[in-house]
Amino acid sequence: MAENNSSAELQSSARFRQVEHDIYIFREGTTRADVRNYLDMRHAQLAAMLSLVIGDGTEALNSLNDEARSNYMWLCSTIADECKALSDALSASPAPAIASR
Repeated sequence: MAENNSSAELQSSARFRQVEHDIYIFREGTTRADVRNYLDMRHAQLAAMLSLVIGDGTEALNSLNDEARSNYMWLCSTIADECKALSDALSASPAPAIASR
């Protein structure tokens, strides 16, 4: 599969690439454990980000300018969407191009 925009690729330690917002290409040899580990990492990152903006953290969020606040929440939403896509890939039967080892 040819890649038209390699500069837009983000490399991850979980041996797969995020090419677009919600399109993943799992590299050969990527296991369910690799995907689960990456999913767990992204979930923990999202939880940490959200912990800063709930409860007493709303002051910190409200102190940001409109653009920064919007971008922060956009990032949270993007990570949540990414977690959903990874979770869907894990629950697909069979998971697309994920090795079963």
